Amino acid sequence: MPGHEVIHYHLTKGKNSPKFINKIIYFVALVGPLLILPQAIKVWYYKSAEGLSLFSWVSFLIITLFWLWYGITHREKPIIFAQIMWLIIHFSVVMGIIWYGWAMFNRANKKIMGNILKSLLEILINNAWRKFY
Repeated sequence: MPGHEVIHYHLTKGKNSPKFINKIIYFVALVGPLLILPQAIKVWYYKSAEGLSLFSWVSFLIITLFWLWYGITHREKPIIFAQIMWLIIHFSVVMGIIWYGWAMFNRANKKIMGNILKSLLEILINNAWRKFY
């Protein structure tokens, strides 16, 4: 609305900072990632990535990296702490999906993948041989 101006300042930076929220945010930063821990345990304990989307978890990982960058840039310790926790969890799930998802895929299609890789290797070797000799 014209004539109304918004005054913006950080409560946490002044002398009257709300100490309770400053302390509780670390608890929240720890508990949030722990809620996803069962997903990481499922992947690694049961050695199955069934029902998990690599695209989604890589997206979560990328978003976490941007939040971590933001926290470091603005020197916000709670954001940095939370995003490091999220980064560990997201990375472990992504690695589990890659490790067990691809392992399952390769077992099911071992012969086909072997033939494709063999053909690609032959093409690369033949082309490299022609360029050098």
